[in-house]
Amino acid sequence: AALHRLAPPDAPRNPWRGIPLAGERDRITRGAIDRLDGIDRDEVLARWQRFLAVPGWDRPPVWLHGDPHPGNVVVHEGRIAAVVDFGDITSGDPASDLAVAWMHFDADARAAFRQACGDVDDHTWQRAHGWALALGLVIGASSADNPAYAALARRTIAAALDEPGP
Repeated sequence: AALHRLAPPDAPRNPWRGIPLAGERDRITRGAIDRLDGIDRDEVLARWQRFLAVPGWDRPPVWLHGDPHPGNVVVHEGRIAAVVDFGDITSGDPASDLAVAWMHFDADARAAFRQACGDVDDHTWQRAHGWALALGLVIGASSADNPAYAALARRTIAAALDEPGP
């Protein structure tokens, strides 16, 4: 919530984060769906289509971490203590950062996280849910040589599919 503030017009833009789900993110996600084994493609595509129908970010870009996956979050005594690696800092739709909720938390903790983030409207939260599915699929499709990331991908995809969405 502290980071997601109005970004200046000259703030960096990442071509893969903070962007609409439709367009390039859709192309990347569909490619991951095609490459990833062990998923119900029909179920995943049906859910993905519903996420694509969610209205996009219609406000000025805000600052984004750009890569808040669990490897970039420091946990101490069961609590998030810090977020590190701001090498992908960018501006855009905060939904891509908020997708971390499905990577880190169960349903109850996601609800608490959303509340702690402040004013997250339903469409932004739905896009974040879509981003979680997209990121889980992309991580899964590219982590055959990394068991920890493969497990993260499976958990993220399962969380995104198990939770009701649009």
